Amino acid sequence: MRISVWWTAGLASLLLAAVPNNATAQRRGREPAWRTPAFTIEVYTGFSTFSRFIEQDVLPDGNTLPPIGERSLNADVAFVLGGSLGAWIWDGTAARIGYTWATTDFEYRDSSGRDRELLDLDDLNDLNTHIISLEVIQLILDPRRRIAPYLLAGINGEFWVLGDRERADAILTTNGSQFRWGGSGGIGLQIRASRPLAFRLEASRFILGSPFRGRTAFRPAFGLTFDKPDNVTMPRYTLGLVYTFM
Repeated sequence: MRISVWWTAGLASLLLAAVPNNATAQRRGREPAWRTPAFTIEVYTGFSTFSRFIEQDVLPDGNTLPPIGERSLNADVAFVLGGSLGAWIWDGTAARIGYTWATTDFEYRDSSGRDRELLDLDDLNDLNTHIISLEVIQLILDPRRRIAPYLLAGINGEFWVLGDRERADAILTTNGSQFRWGGSGGIGLQIRASRPLAFRLEASRFILGSPFRGRTAFRPAFGLTFDKPDNVTMPRYTLGLVYTFM
């Protein structure tokens, strides 16, 4: 978690250091693309994946050693829906507050290295991830361009929510939701359809605190866990529509 926060803070500092403000733009003989601040609203959809949550040995009936194999707890590809409110605070630089909802299912995958699926299990429980993010966007090229790539970095808080907290045959919890902190970074491509309206293709990576860490964390009902990472990465790929109020 500490690594993700420092990594995000460093990337955000680099973005801000490269920001030309409106006065700089005018000194260079060009007017800003928008009169700042110019407020924005955005909606987006897409998909995301997750890194593994835990790795465990699978014990035979009776929970006796030796284990019969290894498996990892993963999440299926998630459907993503979200939106944001933001503003162009300098020429080519924006800040936004976003919300992302990602829904998926937990699943076990055999990781014994024997190219078998004996320990695979699907549909263990629904998992809903709710992410609130604060991000900085920096266009790399002149914001007047119709097509302009950009960088982004931010911090976020996320709620991990089990679909059925009463289900006791796979994932156990004393609390149906877990809150964690994290960070994010990514790249995107902004395509302007008109002066106020643009599309955004975006690929970002969220580093999220694991819901399987903590005093009230999620925990597997069976198996002998031997690896439980502090963080889970969530690559997110979205297509968005953003409107700028001139």
